[in-house]
Amino acid sequence: MTHFTVEEQQVLQLRAERLAKSTEAVVRVHERFISFRRANQTYLLPAAGVLGVRPLPSFTTLPGCPPHVVGLVHLNGHTVGVLDLERLAEPRAPMPATPWAVWVAEGSKSALLVADEVLDLVDVDVERLAAPLRGAFGGRLAALVRSVLPGPLMVLEAHSLLDPELFRPLQR
Repeated sequence: MTHFTVEEQQVLQLRAERLAKSTEAVVRVHERFISFRRANQTYLLPAAGVLGVRPLPSFTTLPGCPPHVVGLVHLNGHTVGVLDLERLAEPRAPMPATPWAVWVAEGSKSALLVADEVLDLVDVDVERLAAPLRGAFGGRLAALVRSVLPGPLMVLEAHSLLDPELFRPLQR
């Protein structure tokens, strides 16, 4: 049986504490997003709220709707609104030559978002999403942005995209 002096026990205790700290696992919590591009902007949308991605189906335009509400489609037994985020900032923005649709849903609400291209699935550290918004944001698009990451990547929330106010006809 080995006996240690008080000084040796203190050294061993300090070593044990340092070793415990260095081997503690750093747990990072990530959230998965789908990335897509519309015009010159790249967006991230929580993948958990995406029902699918597909070429944009034929849609029916509706008179009196704001420019960003491009129309309605019938999809899998549902009537779904089609939104163009680019037209929130630039109402006369042209549609992409070969548009894609990202079908986003939350609860019983859903919408198709127009995209030039769907890029990838991206895992983002949740701590990065908690940073306060910086920069100059204005207009209706600013209310939909959860966070802005380097790139820049605009992180969106499904519930803000499905707000009924966004679909209201223009008042005359």
